[in-house]
Amino acid sequence: MRGATRVRARRVAAWTLLSALLAVPATLLPGAPASADATSVPGTLSTAAQNTSTLQVPVPAGVQVSAIDAVVTQSEVTEGTVISFLVNGAVRLQVPSALYQKVSVPVTPADVVADGTIAFSVLTSATPAAGATCAPAGGVAALRKIELQYTGAETPPTTLAGFFPASSSGITVVIPSDADDDMITAGLTAVAALAYRYDDTTPVNLSLNVPDAATATASQRVVALTPGRAGEVTTAVSTTSGIPLLTFAGEGDDLVDAVRTLSTDTLGLSGTDAVDPSLQTKPRSTEKTRSLEDLGVDPVALTGYGSVTQQIELRQDSFGEPVDAMALHLEGTHTAFASTSGARLDVRANGTLVGSTVLGDEARFDLDVELPASAIRSVNDITMTLTAVAPDGSACTPPSIPAAEVDVDGDASTVTVGHGTGKTQGFQLFPQIFEGTLPVALRATEGRKASAAVNAAALISALQRAAGTPLTIQLMDPDAFLADDRSGLMVGALAADSEALDAPLKLSSTRLLDREDSVQEITSQDPYAVLESIDRNNRLVLMLGSWAPSDKAAPGELARKVVDAVVNTGWADLDGDLVIADAANPAFVTASRSLAPHQTVEEEKSYAKWFVVVIAVLLLLLALQVVVAIRRDRQLSRERDEDELGYDTDGPAYVEDEDWDEHTPETYEVDALGDVDDLEVHDHTDEARPDEEGEPDDAYGDLDPDAAPEDAEADVDEDLEDDDLEWDEDDELDELDDDWDDGEDDDWGDWGEEAEEIGPDPDPAASEPLDEPEDEPELADEPETADEPETADEEPDEQADEPPRRRWSDQQQATTSGPAEPAEPLEPPTTPPATPSSKRTRRRRRR
Repeated sequence: MRGATRVRARRVAAWTLLSALLAVPATLLPGAPASADATSVPGTLSTAAQNTSTLQVPVPAGVQVSAIDAVVTQSEVTEGTVISFLVNGAVRLQVPSALYQKVSVPVTPADVVADGTIAFSVLTSATPAAGATCAPAGGVAALRKIELQYTGAETPPTTLAGFFPASSSGITVVIPSDADDDMITAGLTAVAALAYRYDDTTPVNLSLNVPDAATATASQRVVALTPGRAGEVTTAVSTTSGIPLLTFAGEGDDLVDAVRTLSTDTLGLSGTDAVDPSLQTKPRSTEKTRSLEDLGVDPVALTGYGSVTQQIELRQDSFGEPVDAMALHLEGTHTAFASTSGARLDVRANGTLVGSTVLGDEARFDLDVELPASAIRSVNDITMTLTAVAPDGSACTPPSIPAAEVDVDGDASTVTVGHGTGKTQGFQLFPQIFEGTLPVALRATEGRKASAAVNAAALISALQRAAGTPLTIQLMDPDAFLADDRSGLMVGALAADSEALDAPLKLSSTRLLDREDSVQEITSQDPYAVLESIDRNNRLVLMLGSWAPSDKAAPGELARKVVDAVVNTGWADLDGDLVIADAANPAFVTASRSLAPHQTVEEEKSYAKWFVVVIAVLLLLLALQVVVAIRRDRQLSRERDEDELGYDTDGPAYVEDEDWDEHTPETYEVDALGDVDDLEVHDHTDEARPDEEGEPDDAYGDLDPDAAPEDAEADVDEDLEDDDLEWDEDDELDELDDDWDDGEDDDWGDWGEEAEEIGPDPDPAASEPLDEPEDEPELADEPETADEPETADEEPDEQADEPPRRRWSDQQQATTSGPAEPAEPLEPPTTPPATPSSKRTRRRRRR
């Protein structure tokens, strides 16, 4: 009975102990295994560069590894190319070339070396040529999304010195949800310090809550900040939700200085849990010339034949200020190469070839290169490529031949820069423009600054990875930040903030989309969020804001979508100056360039206006040409009249007394119709002279304006018959012009009868003289008269063939509607010499 009682009591005690163990919270069990059996491995692999084709995969203590998974991509498929995956230098898996494929490389706990890592590498090889002893490289393969498959639970760290692993799957900084400004500043500083320490793709986040145990993975860490006693900072190592936890307790500037040491290993050098805030990182340097070793660049060593590449990074922020010029001086040693090897060293900056040198039998080399101003970025990728063939002509390293080597001297090789922003624009102006100090303004909805600090921390983490030294965070009030003139970061901006900062994209319902050939304006009531790079009056600001109807803030998910896009892209690869996201579309990066709030929308290009402009110009030129031609004709006509009459035809003019006889008009009889009876005088006429065949040459004889005819005086008593008159085209035009000027409406059919009745009047007193002007103006300057030809042999003027047509002024016209009263002639009229020009003149005066 007693035995049975003892057994029963032992069972009850066992169940009681088991129940108590089950009731213990998971946070008190340091060895609680993580629920996940895969942990992400930060970093990527690529066969394009020698230093990126091998990755040291950290293995958390206490877990049993089983495989390494990854996604492999190639830009093009190469026939016969094989991708090989090596574990600690031994081929573990081979797959054919493909654009995209997932691979799982098996590993065992025996592959974990003493430092707790596995050397994982990848290479590509093409089919070797006939007789070759090695296989050349076959294209470029890249690995991403690398994960370590494992079983078991990680052994959590127990000391501060071993808390942070060499590589972590993620680090979370936790602050209270009601944190004040000092606590928020400490949290943002801790994020910046850890992002600088894990300068790779390790996620570093700020949160208001401890991560869920369901998402915990091996190598994950949590850093918690809590209020403490003034004047001191304490630390403690524990676990939470199965994740190793490091707690900082303190307040004010002491806490900020303590978490700043997370950027280096100095935190664990004290040997105790107490933190020595006096341990600081190396100060920033603004020297224009720095060596590669001072800049923290890893040693460069190129090994092998064929094409071998190694890559380094040069950050603008490492020089203390923005730079607009960068020159490299490289020195080093190399293997002696024969002239037939074609050995050379090429240097590229951000993909652009900037320098090259031939490697010969001398063991040392030096090379000076300069980066183009347009190619300088916040983080500049410098690649050095060794190209050479082996002594047997192979583009790879045969097993029987030592590999070629090129070593760059990091201490003798230098980088010289010039300070300035140069041609850098948009997001690439950051973080070097901050010069180590980053003012941050948080505009939080409902007064919760800690919520806005989460997005600010993600942007600070991305900026810190592009910086050369840890950033100093200064938290500012939003209104004070708007009134300041320093560059900085504003998170949670609203429509009024975008107006105050003069952002390229104002936060409103109107959005402008920049296309290649036009700017399209869209009005939408859908909320959206945007990260903008603002450059106004030499002040550079990063603004994360959002918009919803009534100019309110959009839901927090949209701002988080923008932040995640920036983090996934990486600040070094972020171009443009806008990152926009809404609920329906993923975030995208663009450039504002010519965006303006009220720019005219152009749907498509049209060349119609240019055709109209061209036609208008042609019409204008044509009209101008017509005007010029008319003016020229009038000028020529005026000059001909002046040459013939001896005075200016624009107005009445008078001549000297000795020339009065030549210019005084003759007096003629006026018939009953009022026509001047001067048919005995004809322009340019002589008696018709027969030609060689006996036919008259022309009705008026040969016209020679330069030589006067022999019989200058025409016989006015000779009767003129209709058959003796023949009019040429020019005379008809003259008659038409004269009739039009005189307003006559003669009947051309009766012309012959009138001509028979008209004859000379033997009584000179019966003829009517021309009316003289009543009021004579003052005598004008003597006009220049055309010179008469000296001899009859001179050629006549070409313009004399066609008599000019003009109108006489009212003072010079002699034709009247009724009989004209005779006027006393100034002097006895004399008949001027009968030259062709004088006859034409008298006939026109008759009209």
